[in-house]
Amino acid sequence: MSNENKKRRIEFALWTAMLAPPIAWLIHFQIIYANVLPSCVMHTRVGLITSSILCLVIATGSGVLAWLGLNRNPAPDELIKSRRFMSRLGLMTSAMFSLVVIAQAIAIIVFSPCQE
Repeated sequence: MSNENKKRRIEFALWTAMLAPPIAWLIHFQIIYANVLPSCVMHTRVGLITSSILCLVIATGSGVLAWLGLNRNPAPDELIKSRRFMSRLGLMTSAMFSLVVIAQAIAIIVFSPCQE
């Protein structure tokens, strides 16, 4: 693998680590909002809980990408600083949006979809 390809893969992983958690939360929020009525009609929360687990896996998986990005920095000093910043920001967004998805999952478990 060429050095340029390796550089692009690392940058793609870091951008994914930063942007995947908020996108996963947004998708999760839209899915649970749209599926409250069908869940109430079918008297099941399986779809809501499944989407919560899937989005939590995506949010925490991007945190793993950010963590790995902290350790892979074969680049000049200025690139190392920007990659470390992106890695740390990816870790923080992963932690924050994972907590938000967990909080919404707790609400799904505690409250009935039919509750107004």
